[in-house]
Amino acid sequence: MYASLKALLHRSPRDFGKPTSLWTRDLVAEVCFEEKLTRTLVSGETIRATLQRMKISWKRAKKWLTSPDPEYARKKTPATG
Repeated sequence: MYASLKALLHRSPRDFGKPTSLWTRDLVAEVCFEEKLTRTLVSGETIRATLQRMKISWKRAKKWLTSPDPEYARKKTPATG
């Protein structure tokens, strides 16, 4: 199962018909059940513990952009930011 879970995480949730491109632990659990990687629907906490045993760290996706441009703050407008 570990290899299958790792392979799943390297794909987009959209490959499985989900409306997002970002994985959450609960979404991983849902897709694992749908893809028959687990016999029952497990929790996001179970996914977290499994990833920890696999020595895979889970990092939350960041939703902001920054730029190395020193004028970035001045150029940024409400329409872009």
